[in-house]
Amino acid sequence: MTELTTEQKENIKQYIEKFKDFLKTERAKEWEEDRKHRTEFIQKALSKEHISNLTEDEFREIVKNLWASQFWGNKNYLLDKILKNNSLPKLREELNDLIYGKEPLEKRFDKFKKNIKGLGPSSITEILLFVSPNDYCIWNDKPKSVLPFLKINLLPEKVYKYQIDGSDYVKCNNALTLIKNELRKSGFEHADFIDVDFF
Repeated sequence: MTELTTEQKENIKQYIEKFKDFLKTERAKEWEEDRKHRTEFIQKALSKEHISNLTEDEFREIVKNLWASQFWGNKNYLLDKILKNNSLPKLREELNDLIYGKEPLEKRFDKFKKNIKGLGPSSITEILLFVSPNDYCIWNDKPKSVLPFLKINLLPEKVYKYQIDGSDYVKCNNALTLIKNELRKSGFEHADFIDVDFF
């Protein structure tokens, strides 16, 4: 895996100090509550034991709660379309394979993206993030704008401009792991990718 330069590490460290101050605010406490609620619900609904019995209501609730869905005014229209185009049994099967499949991450990601209509990379990576926050990062507009701001130029230009594929996602995950490691070295011993996103 690529390493951060000394300058990049210093750049991150200066923002970590500001992040520590921010975490004492009311806004941060609200975020922590929201994060806890989303994580608990999605982990339970998409657990290995439950995923094959995932109900339509639970699936709707998961998608409604994704940050990727927040810009949709009529979320029911979006959900009706996803369910119509894919069917609940197919969604269960593909989600199970994405999360618990044995193939490498890039193959599971590409298979899900190809087979499921209506959920793009932001939604896919967000689902992975909440199911397993230590293993999977989210890839949406936030890291696309923050990584260049932090002068962390470890990723190919195309990941900032186009929809990512599985191979791109693995690279994004590796780059954001470096930030997660810096958080862990700076007092956030148990930092996960949700913390990275919040940071």
